[in-house]
Amino acid sequence: QNYGWHATFFSILPVSVILAFVIFRFIHVKAQPAFETKPEVDLKGAMALAATVVSFLVGISYLEHGVESSVEFTVLFVMAAISLGLFIMIERRAKFPLVDLHLMTHKRLLPATLILLIVGLCTFMVYQTIPVLIRSPQPLGFGGDAIVVAAVQLPFMIILLVGTVMSGFVLNRIGNTRLTAIGTIVSTIGFVSLLLFHSTEYMIGITLAIISAGLSFAFVGGFNIVLLSAPIEFTGIVLGMTLLLNLVGQSIGPSLAAMYQQMHQAAVEGMPGRFPTTEAYDSIFLMATLISMTAVVLALALNRRKVTV
Repeated sequence: QNYGWHATFFSILPVSVILAFVIFRFIHVKAQPAFETKPEVDLKGAMALAATVVSFLVGISYLEHGVESSVEFTVLFVMAAISLGLFIMIERRAKFPLVDLHLMTHKRLLPATLILLIVGLCTFMVYQTIPVLIRSPQPLGFGGDAIVVAAVQLPFMIILLVGTVMSGFVLNRIGNTRLTAIGTIVSTIGFVSLLLFHSTEYMIGITLAIISAGLSFAFVGGFNIVLLSAPIEFTGIVLGMTLLLNLVGQSIGPSLAAMYQQMHQAAVEGMPGRFPTTEAYDSIFLMATLISMTAVVLALALNRRKVTV
């Protein structure tokens, strides 16, 4: 509000330095025994995955133009499909793959990983849309400033902090699969509420708090499933793969939101430029709701499989 958006990034620097010092000072990793074959970085797999994600995200951005850009987004989606095929081929042959497909297709790991990917996608799709809605001029937005944006999003962060801590205690009582199922259901309820009730800042803050509560349960339960389902010698590898795919989902979410914001725009009298309309926000919240329902189905199936086994 007072120093511009640059200050947001510069303020993170001292926190990062302190965190790095704490890790270096207090967290020590025992030396691992030397292996005959030194692990190598899967550069080919990383490049193929990067090409897949970038082509897909750029292709999404061209969808906003409709038929006018049909050639561009068709070519980009074909490139994404080819890159994905190459990535799978590379990972199958790699000695030290970036994503171990054999581990990832585990009957419990795959649903848990997909749940974490979907939850991250939906959350970032909505969370990064809220500042645009708050700061857009009336009647297309609320005409608020950065302080209003922070006030609306503050319940989300508080509930996420408290909920993540409390999830550990709840986990011991109900188990990881039930916690994950509850988290996805609560998050979906939050997305539905946001779709139906986003006419005031207060309503948005409440719905974000609901989403945050479900998010904390889903993340803690999902990662716990991943860690307990993986063989002990592959725990680090599985956790790294899960985080990687979760980040992929978090990168896709804002791109989908930006596509809808660009597709539905209108001008406000007396204000330069164009701004997203109500149709844009409704489309974003509806899409997040539908995608989050997929996570609910996966979580319920995973919980049922756990009970029947």
